[in-house]
This record gives sequence, structure tokens and C-alpha cells, in this order.
Amino acid sequence: MDDGKLLKPSAAEVRAITDRHAEKILELLDGIRELDRTLSAPVCIDRARVEAEVERLKKEMTAAVEKYAASFGEEAAHRLEAYARRQQNLSIGRAR
Repeated sequence: MDDGKLLKPSAAEVRAITDRHAEKILELLDGIRELDRTLSAPVCIDRARVEAEVERLKKEMTAAVEKYAASFGEEAAHRLEAYARRQQNLSIGRAR
């Protein structure tokens, strides 16, 4: 709402917003994946710090999904999160 009026974004604006949220979620998922790799390594120098960072990124991801849900609804937010996870899995497959 802006000055008490509901905003009705265009399809292009909704797509741009969705793309930005998807990119942010992908960045967070990639960060979590990298830290999980660090934790699974035979030697992890500062395990407590890495675990704390994983938790921070997970909370940030939850907040990003909730923010999207506030604007577009729970179902759309779940679809966006699923899309981001699929994209991450595809990028992992291409990297192999």
C-alpha cells in the first residue's frame, strides 16, 4: 500500500521481484551448501563458528521466503523456494 492505496504491480514488475527473491534464496542455499561441505570435511578448525553461520543463513532464508509470502501468498512462496532448490540442484549437476 502506498498512501492507503493498494499497489497493483505489472506482470513484468512481479517477475523482476520474483527473480530478485529467487537470486537471494539461491545465494543463501549456495552459502549453506558450502558451509555444510566445510562441516563434513575431516578437519574443521572452527566448527562452532561455521555451525552458527549455517544457522544464520537458514534464518535469513526463512525471512526471505516469509517476506515474499507476505506480498504474494504462502503458496507462491513455497513454489519460489522449491524453484530455487531445483535451480541449485541443476547447477550442482552441471558442476559435476
